[in-house]
Amino acid sequence: MNSSAPRSKGRPEALAEKVYQALKQDIFEFRLMPGDRFSENEIAERLAVSRTPVRQALFWLEREGYVEVWFRSGWQVRPFDFAYFEELYDFRTVLEREAVRRLCALPPLACAETLTALKTFWIDDARLEDGKAVSAHDEAFHMALVAAAVIRRWRVSTPS
Repeated sequence: MNSSAPRSKGRPEALAEKVYQALKQDIFEFRLMPGDRFSENEIAERLAVSRTPVRQALFWLEREGYVEVWFRSGWQVRPFDFAYFEELYDFRTVLEREAVRRLCALPPLACAETLTALKTFWIDDARLEDGKAVSAHDEAFHMALVAAAVIRRWRVSTPS
């Protein structure tokens, strides 16, 4: 699911962008649940805008795979596809196992700074209570793990 909505300000689509962001946030925070059905009018009334920016935002969300249109019946948040996310998780596991293998093959001090920072955050610091913050840190950890393995390996193997 890629982000393809325009991002610039100061154009007629700026209101559609705000509606898009609000609806996407509603989906991500489960205020709009998978399978929920709604009309453009309901969203327009709730957000106090006309149907035009709502329709544009919904088409962007449809293109990204978050919602689907039901002819003459409104819109629906796409049902959660567990098989798709299991496949993504399996793929992530393969990547991360290789990243860990590569990091373990490096000299001990090559990634000491990164590992110390991770240990401090995940083990030594007080436990975070905010689920969104924990989720953001968790995602950053997984991204940093793979990035560190690729970048460190490239630096170690590339002649200066």
